[in-house]
Amino acid sequence: MMTNNVPDTNHAIRAAATCEISWIGVDGKRHATALTPLSDGEQLTVAFTFAQAEQARSLAEADTATVTITDPRSGSSTWTPLLIHGDVSMRVDLEGEIFTDTLLPEELAKYPPSRALADSIILRREHWWYLPRLLIDITPTAVEPFAERIKGQPLLFTSDRRAHVLDTNPIEVHRPTESHHIGEDMPEGPAALFNHDFSVPDMEQWTEWLATGDIAQGEFHFDFQTGTVDLSRPRGLFARFRHQAQLEKACRTALAAAGHQ
Repeated sequence: MMTNNVPDTNHAIRAAATCEISWIGVDGKRHATALTPLSDGEQLTVAFTFAQAEQARSLAEADTATVTITDPRSGSSTWTPLLIHGDVSMRVDLEGEIFTDTLLPEELAKYPPSRALADSIILRREHWWYLPRLLIDITPTAVEPFAERIKGQPLLFTSDRRAHVLDTNPIEVHRPTESHHIGEDMPEGPAALFNHDFSVPDMEQWTEWLATGDIAQGEFHFDFQTGTVDLSRPRGLFARFRHQAQLEKACRTALAAAGHQ
């Protein structure tokens, strides 16, 4: 049930440029990623490109997810931090019609890199592979106020479907070690430490860092780490072409595998 005295969920989603999503996969591990929250009417939706198909399907198989809105950068003046727990379902928009008709305008406003690919009819025809999406709908079952995350602060997603902003030195958390002290009050079980960063205001560079493992007796025991919290240098012209070519190839390959003609 919804928690009283929380901001309007739809308003918070529309005001946010980024959100974090965490779920437990079929592998029993807690996963996390950062995306652009979109509003399909009053429905919270995130739109994975087909280059992200594996991650989208993992999330869809989880049935439930935890969403946090924590980073005020690039959000509107009415941005509000929020935690949302909800049920997950997926729509396969193989032709990109749903995304283009209902979600693309909001993505163009919130995520500047999409404008180079889909900000006109001509661009959409040229980059048709960018429009098909795996749409993950999250129907809230619990909503509550949350904490603003200062740049560099990692998030901890725990086995009780909660999220926590860690008030700690990010260098210590991101240092490759076998364990990190979290606190005796944290629930034991599968957990994930997650952080992400992006360049402001263009969002051209976006990086994520994820560590998965288990919490036992106040210690987070790492079993896997990936990514980095350090933004790369701004891409030059040729690097931009390479990045777009890699994205196009990944999307086309996944679309072909999904049966797109």
